[in-house]
Amino acid sequence: MQAGATLIAHRGDGSVPAGKVPVATRLNNVKFRQIVRPGSTVVALVELTDRAGQAFFLAGKLQVDGKTVAQVEFACAIADPT
Repeated sequence: MQAGATLIAHRGDGSVPAGKVPVATRLNNVKFRQIVRPGSTVVALVELTDRAGQAFFLAGKLQVDGKTVAQVEFACAIADPT
């Protein structure tokens, strides 16, 4: 989810006004497929699938050695950092 928040924050289109931050608001279809062992290199892939105003809908997956080990659909909204 942090990769999704980073994606939104750095879009460069003014999606996140100054002084605001993207925060996770919902998780759906979370699936853990395999244990990740210490020392493994994890690659996070995140795609923005939809946007409705200040709500962003994303899909992400984690891979180790090219195999998907976890996946999630989630939403982020723009909020005050306090």
